[in-house]
Amino acid sequence: QVGTPANSVAAATLSNEDIVRNSMPAVVVVNTAEASGSGFLISESGVVVTNAHVVRGHPSATVTMANGKAVESSSIYVDADRDLALIKLFGNAYPYLRISHAIPEQGADVLAIGSPGVGTTILVNSVTKGVVSGIRQFGDGTWIQTDAAINHGNSGGPLLNRKGEVVGVNTLRAPTSEYSGMNFALSSTEID
Repeated sequence: QVGTPANSVAAATLSNEDIVRNSMPAVVVVNTAEASGSGFLISESGVVVTNAHVVRGHPSATVTMANGKAVESSSIYVDADRDLALIKLFGNAYPYLRISHAIPEQGADVLAIGSPGVGTTILVNSVTKGVVSGIRQFGDGTWIQTDAAINHGNSGGPLLNRKGEVVGVNTLRAPTSEYSGMNFALSSTEID
């Protein structure tokens, strides 16, 4: 439904399949002249959340919706300290995701959606599942540690709770293979 949250059934816990189905219309691929990443809409007016490192140094970006439609940005705001960016799209009546204003508990189930790249191929809207391993304070931000796989290109995609609400912005994984399953998402409480 246009103009309503893509994940509008947020009162009760949902099956993984329902969470993914309800969320997909609001999950996007963000492309710049040099790279691509993931993102998600948080408002009907076309505000996309992604990571600063996906768009840093670029005056504009092209956002590809789940239905394949490409939309140009009208402006980009970057908060480099929290690796967070907001992209404003032209147009309105976009599907969007609900944001959780609560930090999830350790052990809670989460789903990560994003579009990782494998060589020159982008695996659009891939889903991984995990749990909240811990809540960490780094720098100025609150970070959710999770074992849900976050790979190159997943950056900026949503980390969702069992109600289908965004609890985090997928950001990075531990840089060496000796730290398997150690991934981080900026808490959704940092978006406000």
